[in-house]
Amino acid sequence: MSVKAAERTSLILHFGMLIAPIKDLAFRSAPATGPDYRLLEAKLYPDLQAWVKESQQFARFGDYAFNIEVNDIIGIAKGIVRQTGHLAKHFPDNDQNRQESLQRYVLKCEKDIIDAIDKIPIEWESQLLAAGTPFSTYLKIADAINAARTRVHYFDRYLDPDFFPLYLRSLARDVEVRLVTTRGSVNFGVQAISNVASLAAKEFGDFRLIEVSPRDMHDRNLRIDQKVFHLGTSTNDAGSKPTNFAVADSSNSANLILDDVIANGTVVH
Repeated sequence: MSVKAAERTSLILHFGMLIAPIKDLAFRSAPATGPDYRLLEAKLYPDLQAWVKESQQFARFGDYAFNIEVNDIIGIAKGIVRQTGHLAKHFPDNDQNRQESLQRYVLKCEKDIIDAIDKIPIEWESQLLAAGTPFSTYLKIADAINAARTRVHYFDRYLDPDFFPLYLRSLARDVEVRLVTTRGSVNFGVQAISNVASLAAKEFGDFRLIEVSPRDMHDRNLRIDQKVFHLGTSTNDAGSKPTNFAVADSSNSANLILDDVIANGTVVH
């Protein structure tokens, strides 16, 4: 759906892998020593350089680069790696204070890196995805969903339980989620997904499963923030046959139509 959406997902994933040893240092039960911090800084340097190159690629569109934005992104990553060495110097004899300082820094960087990455614009392109490509199609839809900043709304009368592990597993828990479907049967719709939806509702900050009448469900639409996409088939069949994953009308009036579908439905969870 968008090369940049896929690159964004990869960049965030690799940032998590880059700082995983730092998080381990910050949140382990027994605080590490100063030399442990300095050693980790040295060990992470090659991975940091690789991530910097990946960031520069993400920020480049043809011959143009978003240099201001990518410098902010890179600065956050370099900052957290270098902070391990700085803390070893500033707290030479106090392992507990050093660890608490690193904890605060890690939590701040995790938020700041998403905000910085999201300043790079992502352009969406409609695609007709060929039959026999279910995995490639899944990746494209997942990339689009994981790019969400504020909300993911999915409208599908045949929604089934596989949607949850496939598309919501990695979604930030503060993103608003609305799943709109029909009563269905034991295989799809509210009857099929109610149990897993009740679990999701306990974990996501703003989650609703909405039941609507079949007459109100004509198309399969995916709304990500203010952008609306049309799927030619349900996500459980996407890629098994030709799938049109297209940017749809995302005007205010089009969004209001989807809002009305939600408002006229019944909240199940």
